[in-house]
Amino acid sequence: MKLKWSDFNDGRLLYRMNKNSKIVSLKIPDKAKVVIEVYQNEKSSNDGLIFPYLLNADLNDSEQISIRTQTITRNLNRHLKKVATKLEINKNMSMYYFSPQ
Repeated sequence: MKLKWSDFNDGRLLYRMNKNSKIVSLKIPDKAKVVIEVYQNEKSSNDGLIFPYLLNADLNDSEQISIRTQTITRNLNRHLKKVATKLEINKNMSMYYFSPQ
């Protein structure tokens, strides 16, 4: 949710890992490119956030970001389950996990 447009360069995502603070360069999958393009129209600047979920949040306040991220993830998971039910998908799904049971 904290991805910025400036995190992307030549079709790659430059990502700083929380675990060891190393910067990793990841190729952006085609499916992810389609999702990112949806938000392209909302792009205000190269340093702006891609996804609108943390707009107006203090990105330097780790507690506020943690609480908002948990709330947003919980709400997105609820919506994802509703969509899965409506589409008769009988699998465990969330923003972080998909079980092909």
